[in-house]
Amino acid sequence: LTVSIEDDVSSVYGYPTVDLSRLFWQVTQGVMISGDDIGVIFSCDFGENEYPPVGKYPVTADWTNKNYEVSFIGSWDEFDEHRGKAATYTVRKANITINKSGSEWFDEDGVITRYQNFFITLGAENEDGTYKHINLKGDKSAKVNITYGAPVAYDENVHENMTESAIKQALGEGQTAVPDITEAGKWVVYYRIEEANHEVKYGIWRVLILDADKYIVVTFEKPYTTVYGESLEGKNLIDELVSGGYISVSGAITDLEELKLIANAYAYEDVSAGGEGLVKPSTGANKYSIRLELTEAAKKLAMYANLEFKYSKTNEPNSDTNVDSYVIAKRKIEIEWSNLEFVYDGKSHLPKAKLKGLPEGEEIDFEFKLGEPTAITLKSGYVLRITVSLSQGDTAQAGTYSLIATLDDENCELDVTTQFVTVKITDSPFLDGEINFKLPQWAIIAIACGGATMLLTIIILIAVVRKRKKAIDSSDDDGFYDEA
Repeated sequence: LTVSIEDDVSSVYGYPTVDLSRLFWQVTQGVMISGDDIGVIFSCDFGENEYPPVGKYPVTADWTNKNYEVSFIGSWDEFDEHRGKAATYTVRKANITINKSGSEWFDEDGVITRYQNFFITLGAENEDGTYKHINLKGDKSAKVNITYGAPVAYDENVHENMTESAIKQALGEGQTAVPDITEAGKWVVYYRIEEANHEVKYGIWRVLILDADKYIVVTFEKPYTTVYGESLEGKNLIDELVSGGYISVSGAITDLEELKLIANAYAYEDVSAGGEGLVKPSTGANKYSIRLELTEAAKKLAMYANLEFKYSKTNEPNSDTNVDSYVIAKRKIEIEWSNLEFVYDGKSHLPKAKLKGLPEGEEIDFEFKLGEPTAITLKSGYVLRITVSLSQGDTAQAGTYSLIATLDDENCELDVTTQFVTVKITDSPFLDGEINFKLPQWAIIAIACGGATMLLTIIILIAVVRKRKKAIDSSDDDGFYDEA
């Protein structure tokens, strides 16, 4: 049989490859027995690429019904007559999309050039719903080439409806360095983006630089950090941000104290909630969002004084958002140990423990059993589980033993300096620390029968033993000594 492949297949770079079963084929020579199926199957080797690069790939044809000899005829020039590369799979170039973030014009501070946030979208949407983004200024992939033109003064009549061919002509050869613009005014920068798997893209980049006395820039210097359980009631968060150096202000108003009149600060569990989910003392340790919002007085000031408020971040020069990180760190709590010395009596002894450093100054005495978690409920209703274990020694024998406390909690952790404690059990006053003196059974019976006289005799005997042993320990003479 001769089978002709009637069409080819293609897809755009960045999108999943198409199902090859869509290829149309038919028998053009030979006769098939009625009801038979020769079982034509197609395959194409793209290597290990999830998104194969732009190019042409041979489609290989095969068949499963070996009662027939089959040859394939298709578009691929170098096909084998019996196991031919019978069709062509073409991966076409994708378009580059420019996504604007923020306003049409991005205000500048007149000294450090900060450009409007343009992002290049390369390829199609990924399976997880994200795009391959590249910032037009920096963060460039090695495979992406961006060429910039020299800054040109903005002309509405020229630049608002400029075609790509006109931009191409105006750009010329261009340069790879990002232009540095410091002079106040409206500017445009022509650019060209090239990447092997995408069509060449031309565009215009807008830049606006304001005079220094026309704007106020509030800068997030560092994320605001607090600890779990810290109440925000009665606090002016702006005061906290200003006094702690978390934000600074520049431009027409430079006095940090005046910033209190400019904005209110709110901490959100989810900044997209639009006022819902305010951070509370019970909110768990994690990273959240803090947002600055202009007061009505500030809005009127901006309107009458012809001022504009802008935001920036020290670690993100191109950012113009009024949102920064609000971090709730784990709270460090302490254990205060007491009753750390005991006299040996053959029983186990454990020290007393008090939990300190809790929210709102709360302190809690707690008892524990070795190796078992102890549940401690705070007045807020939050439950901590602390486990105290024996790490060294014996709680019933004379000597010293060590305890270690552990806490497995998402919002609190133990201060390491109070996590360990050493407890001392001294000998009975009647016994020497190095002699394990035990009365035999007959002596106990004798005491029971003989009363006080026999007990006094035993005490004198112990004293003599202690004295003799001390004499032996302090002797400098060589020789043999018995314990008696």
